[in-house]
Amino acid sequence: MAKAYDKRKSVRVPVDFEIRFTFGTQEHTAHALNLSSDGMFIKTSYMLLQGDIIEVYFHLPDIEE
Repeated sequence: MAKAYDKRKSVRVPVDFEIRFTFGTQEHTAHALNLSSDGMFIKTSYMLLQGDIIEVYFHLPDIEE
């Protein structure tokens, strides 16, 4: 089977840490699964649609600031 061509502009780096995000007035928790200079992939049980605007809060492990 041929490997699918990855059209992404930026390399994605695998990560695994908890984040908090707000959507409207609600706060939720999720896990970040990868990062790139263009964004972050998060796994959440909350349904988000393309174009939704969220505010994300996180603390990177082993980094104080």
